[in-house]
Amino acid sequence: MSTDVVVAVVADPSLLADRYSRLSESAPELRIAAVVPSVSELAPLVSTVRVALVDLRLSDGSAPVDNVAALVAAGVSVLAVSSAEDRGIIQQAARAGAVGLLRKTAEPHEIVDAIRRAARGAEYVTADWAAAIDADPLLADVPLTAEQEAVLGALASGEPPQSLVTRLRVSSQYIHDLVGIVRQQLTNAANIVAPTSQPPDSLSGGPSSTRGIL
Repeated sequence: MSTDVVVAVVADPSLLADRYSRLSESAPELRIAAVVPSVSELAPLVSTVRVALVDLRLSDGSAPVDNVAALVAAGVSVLAVSSAEDRGIIQQAARAGAVGLLRKTAEPHEIVDAIRRAARGAEYVTADWAAAIDADPLLADVPLTAEQEAVLGALASGEPPQSLVTRLRVSSQYIHDLVGIVRQQLTNAANIVAPTSQPPDSLSGGPSSTRGIL
């Protein structure tokens, strides 16, 4: 059985293709299967993709929440890619089920770490991601434990995950999982899977709605 992690990049190819195409040089298990400018172009490949890196500002004008939700519904782990200047669209991505955020200026080792975590179904936690979740107004509807509030707040304030690991005497995975649980609760509260208007288009062969992702 192949241990390759099949990765797709949804972004402007002219800006990001070269940046991501060389990842396999340092992480041979990662295979970049496609770099496409829209989620709809992933339809023929989506059943083979484990992780998708999705630019939150695509040139086709599509809504980030729709793009992320469609891929998540197809069983793909999604990492949002952004310059992080617009916290609102990052919050939309989190509500839709993305498992982390990469800045467009992320270093190769950060990208590899994020993809590996996402491929395991784990959260990729950064200060930008924690801050967006912590500031989401919808979080008021999510019941958090005192520990979840404290950890999320510390991360959002810029304390590195490794510092929390040392201070709280827990594993790195514990910190990432804790934030993942909070984000999943936020996703559930947002009711992205079954919104009151129209469901996201399916990329896995089911009926599509009128939004035109496919």
